[in-house]
Amino acid sequence: MAFFFEARRAAARAMALCAGVSVVLGAFGRDVAWLWLGTSLPSEICRWCALVVLAASAWWVSAPRSNVHLERTAHAALLLIAGLAAYDVFACWRAVHSGQLHALSPIPWSAVLSVVCVGLGVTRARPVEHRHWLVRTGFVSGAAAVLLGAQIAGVAFTDYRRPADAIVVLGARVYANGAPSEALAQRMATACELYADGYAPLVIVSGGQGREGPSEPQVMRRLALACGVPDGAIVTDESGVDTQATAADTARIARERSLHSVLAVSHGYHLARVGLALHNEGVRAMTVPARERRKLLGKPYFIARELAAYALYAVGVTPA
Repeated sequence: MAFFFEARRAAARAMALCAGVSVVLGAFGRDVAWLWLGTSLPSEICRWCALVVLAASAWWVSAPRSNVHLERTAHAALLLIAGLAAYDVFACWRAVHSGQLHALSPIPWSAVLSVVCVGLGVTRARPVEHRHWLVRTGFVSGAAAVLLGAQIAGVAFTDYRRPADAIVVLGARVYANGAPSEALAQRMATACELYADGYAPLVIVSGGQGREGPSEPQVMRRLALACGVPDGAIVTDESGVDTQATAADTARIARERSLHSVLAVSHGYHLARVGLALHNEGVRAMTVPARERRKLLGKPYFIARELAAYALYAVGVTPA
């Protein structure tokens, strides 16, 4: 049983860590709390939820015995967040049923949040036997990685396509002969599908100069023209050399053209960071995962890299 108590304490510490990072970053203008419950609740409420989770889970870790009222308050706060998270799950499924969401992750992030908060809210914290700091660090790191992965997966498997002012497509590798990589072809095929179905009248293709061949936006423009998007409906962004640059350029284009919302197209594992970058640039973005006609050969590596990149981006480092 000691293992389960230690695992639960690690989950509480991980929740406190993630919530604390959200609160601190929000104070410095990098809002990440909206990803906690952003599907159905305003960002301001999400920020307050992160603050409550921080206080309640931090209390659970410290496990004081002297104040019964404080214990009950912490448990009630955790159960309140669990209820809000459960409502978010319900709102997601209702949106799918009504056609507002095209697809949904089998395990939404808010479902994970709800389960963890219930687990902490209905049980009393209790001391566990002393363990080496490496063991404790391993437990907490593992729990934080699971929470982070669940958040990325919640966005990766959810298709938020709905009418918008523009579609922004993030670039990928182009070969020396000008041929698009499979990743780029999949993203453009999804964007062309969105355009053909009338979701937006404008397609923004964003990327940089390829290491091996032509610029990514020029190849993307060629693919868009080939699938029937008129030239006047395509905007090329040649300086979108990484995710942050694309977000900043999209914000600039949105201001210049009075665009109020965009559909952001990339591969699912990338979309949590894309949505976060656009959100922090003030762009209202709905993410759409590229439809994979066949699996990318390097996908396990891409996913592992994205876990690290997303964590770095959240704390202010902007990897490509």
